[in-house]
Amino acid sequence: MPEFMRINNVKLYVYSNEGPKPHIHVSASGLETIVWLEDLSIKKSSGSREFDSLAKKLVKKHKKQLLEDWHGYFK
Repeated sequence: MPEFMRINNVKLYVYSNEGPKPHIHVSASGLETIVWLEDLSIKKSSGSREFDSLAKKLVKKHKKQLLEDWHGYFK
């Protein structure tokens, strides 16, 4: 599972067998949210609105780099 970024205790990563639509897994403290990279919508909620909001905020802030990493990894 390639880790693209870690911000404090929050990990942003993908699974190598996934694709083709770009998305990123965001996890911390036993919670995981999956965010579509293109429109920043939630693919899979963690069940915590607070964590989902944090995940979207981090993905939005680092979207350009995450998309570059995604396409570089899955080319």
